Amino acid sequence: MSSEALVPSPHRGEGDGEGRESREYRWRMPTSWWTRSRHYLLYVVREFTALPLALWLLWLLVEIKRAGDGPARYSPHGSTAFVVFSVIVLLFALYHSFTFLTLAGTIIHVKFMDRPVPPSLIVLSQFALQALLHLVYWFAFAQGGVIAAVLIPVHVLVQGILGPLGVVPVVDRHYDTWVRVLGNPLVKLYLLVLIALPFFHFAHRLRYLLVDLGMPAAKGTPAQAMFYGGAVVVTLVTIWVLLTTVPISFG
Repeated sequence: MSSEALVPSPHRGEGDGEGRESREYRWRMPTSWWTRSRHYLLYVVREFTALPLALWLLWLLVEIKRAGDGPARYSPHGSTAFVVFSVIVLLFALYHSFTFLTLAGTIIHVKFMDRPVPPSLIVLSQFALQALLHLVYWFAFAQGGVIAAVLIPVHVLVQGILGPLGVVPVVDRHYDTWVRVLGNPLVKLYLLVLIALPFFHFAHRLRYLLVDLGMPAAKGTPAQAMFYGGAVVVTLVTIWVLLTTVPISFG
C-alpha cells in the first residue's frame, strides 16, 4: 500500500478535508499581555507617563490664563491635593527622562576613528548635556524672575512642589511678579516651547500605546486627526493665551 493511500489529500476532496472551506487563522494579542512580564509592564508605564505630564502642562496653561483675571480674583494653587498631584507627576517625569536618556545609548550609534563609541559613554553624554542645559536656562530665566528649567521635571519640582510648600520663592506665588514675568517675550517663547511642543510627543506615544493595548482603531486616520490635531489645538490655544493674557513688555 502506498503512502499516498494512507494520507488522504484535501486537494482531492478526501478524508477530513472533504466538504470544508479553508479558514485563515489570525492570531490576536491578548489585551493583558503587558501583565505577563515586568519588562512589558515597565514599557507600558513609560508610555503612560505622557498622560500625567500632559495634564500638568494643561494646568500650567490654565494658571497662565488666570493671571488675566486681575489681582482680586487670582490666587495661586497651593493645596495639599495639588502638591500630591505634582509629586506623582514628578515621579512619572523622572522615569520618563531616565528611560529616554538611557535608551540613547541603544538607539544612537557613533563611530570615532572607525571604532564604535561605547553605549555607556553616549548615555553619560546625554546626562551631561541635560545638566548643562539646566544650568544655562536656569541662569537665563532666573534673571527675568522665572524659576524653571528646560525640562519638565525641574519645572514641576519648582512650581508644583517647592513653590507651594514655601521652600523656594516662585514668581506665580504673587500676582504682580507673575504678570510682570509673563509679559517678557523671552518667557512667552519659553512657555510656548515648554507647553506646546511636548504635546506632539505625547500624542504619538499615547496613540501607539492604545495600539499596543489592542485598539486597532488607534491606527486609523480619525485617531491620527484626534491625537495630532489635539496637539495642534493645544499649540494654538497656548499662543492665544500667551498673547492675550498679558501684553508683551520689554521693560
